[in-house]
Amino acid sequence: MAHAVEQTVAALPERRREIFRMQREQGLTYAQIASLLGISIKTVEVQMGRALKAIRLRAAPFLVLTIALLR
Repeated sequence: MAHAVEQTVAALPERRREIFRMQREQGLTYAQIASLLGISIKTVEVQMGRALKAIRLRAAPFLVLTIALLR
């Protein structure tokens, strides 16, 4: 599953991937990211939401399989 998530992150549009990694890997707040990139906090929120949605969609089959195996 970790490999699928990493593939999904790598496939994100460049700016979305950058925002996602700044938040997840560097631990920056949305306000800090917005300031560093010269964009609004709302833009950071939207891009993170889209990144997380893509990851959830990609991870869903793995979650279903995990639940099935736990039964």
